[in-house]
Amino acid sequence: MPTPSYLCLDTVDDRKAIWHLIHRLPPARRLAYLERCCLAVSDKHGNGPRPTPDMRTKAVPDALRCERGNERLTNMIFADLLGMACNLHLDFAAVALDLERIARGHVVPLAEAALREALSRS
Repeated sequence: MPTPSYLCLDTVDDRKAIWHLIHRLPPARRLAYLERCCLAVSDKHGNGPRPTPDMRTKAVPDALRCERGNERLTNMIFADLLGMACNLHLDFAAVALDLERIARGHVVPLAEAALREALSRS
């Protein structure tokens, strides 16, 4: 049985690095990235996880107002990504590489390729 992708990055330093990569994104872009990852694990009919409406209406504006809200949003998104990796087989190693590419200025998110692949199958 292959090792789940989230166990490959199961050190405190790896988790901190991923958290900081998420935190470097502006709040709205963090939420957009989470939405794209949700689409990547959705089935061909679009059924799958979605960020809560409160995340957009309350957490993102709160993140723009204060640092505590900013950290709270990062924690929420990190927890959602880790939950999708554990339960819905989101490739957490690919998420980490994707976030690193985005931090370096490249715009080739994991979920974009997965979304194109899912659309081509349907």
